[in-house]
Amino acid sequence: MTIFFQRWVHLGGDLKGMFCHFGKRCWTFEIIFLVGVSYFCVLHPLLAGNGGFLNFFDFQLTLLHMLMEICLGGELWTLLRDHNYLPDLTARFYIGCVVEALDYLHSLGIIYRDIKPENCLISHTGYLKLVDMGLAKKMKASTKTFSFCGTAEYVPPEVVLKKGHGPQTDLWALGVLVYELVEGRPPFAGETSLQTYQLILRGMDCAEFPDYVSPAAQDIIRSLCRRNPKERLGSGFGGFNLIRKHKWFKDFKWKELQSQILPAPIIPSISSPLDTSCFDSFPTSIPSTSSLGYSSEELLVLSEEGQRNMNFEYLDGWNF
Repeated sequence: MTIFFQRWVHLGGDLKGMFCHFGKRCWTFEIIFLVGVSYFCVLHPLLAGNGGFLNFFDFQLTLLHMLMEICLGGELWTLLRDHNYLPDLTARFYIGCVVEALDYLHSLGIIYRDIKPENCLISHTGYLKLVDMGLAKKMKASTKTFSFCGTAEYVPPEVVLKKGHGPQTDLWALGVLVYELVEGRPPFAGETSLQTYQLILRGMDCAEFPDYVSPAAQDIIRSLCRRNPKERLGSGFGGFNLIRKHKWFKDFKWKELQSQILPAPIIPSISSPLDTSCFDSFPTSIPSTSSLGYSSEELLVLSEEGQRNMNFEYLDGWNF
């Protein structure tokens, strides 16, 4: 499937995946049609969308509607909050889902860069799916990027020190996620971002492991969170198969997971296709046209101008 995109630049911040292509003021209508079918054309059962992260969009005069595959089981973060921490058998299942999704993305030359429980949604079958490609980046092999991005508790030392990073940044974050699932909280969490970064630079060897965290779990966490990116489990020859073969995953049925016939450890209680009880409630509001800084007439002119300037180009990865 070929997807056409306009020339665009990244807006960043909370407008993940939103892009503009002309003018300084025309940001509202520079988002238009750009997200097309998906951020990346990716197909994997453990990536939300089942045919792309964004399945459908509908552009109107003042609003851009984007629909994604719904995962009614809620966030992994909520599940962890309700259980305090997860036993190894449960944590292995969810980490296995993340491993399969990351392996697929890395095989396409895409690094994810935002692993955290909030970006892991649970489907009605109990399987975990990665969402939000706002920080993902397509990279050429053996290259580095110097973007300072990610969630503070999950970024590796090379991002903090701005030394440049590559796919190994996902391996570090995977180790942090394992720690958070089996311990109940992230290993590096200061009162401020600066304190968190200082803890990260001290490394996983300074992190504390409670007695209920198994030796095998401790070992895979430390193996994934090595200071040198090239020494992390899953880096270099062998790749993600080295993670699959780690003793923490002993007797884990990878083929059944890949076929999605492995029973999930927790099946969410969902009463109907419209049941959102597994999600927390948040206040929502829709901005008015006046809040955008344009009158209705100006918005109409910008919309027409944007459609006249639709010079499509092929998308072959991007840099930001």
